[in-house]
Amino acid sequence: MYLDALKQIQSLERSLSEEKAAARVKAQAAEEDARARGLALLEETRRAVRASDEEAAKEQEERAAAVRQEILHQAQKDCEALRREASERMEQAAALIVGKVVER
Repeated sequence: MYLDALKQIQSLERSLSEEKAAARVKAQAAEEDARARGLALLEETRRAVRASDEEAAKEQEERAAAVRQEILHQAQKDCEALRREASERMEQAAALIVGKVVER
């Protein structure tokens, strides 16, 4: 009777030991799987952030180019207005000089 009980206890201990080992293997596999999925998600997130940053940079460059064109266009209009005004004043100055020369 004691021998049977001892054998039964030893059998249960072996069984529990095997279950613990199987549980450790399963837990380790689950941990490795979770780590792999986490790393994959992290890399996917990094790629998405890079793509988003690139898109934002592209949009900023396009806006900057549009503002630059607008500024250049306005500068050209301003220069043209100054040239016209200078041309008109040149004609007035020439007429004034000719008038003074003729008076003398």
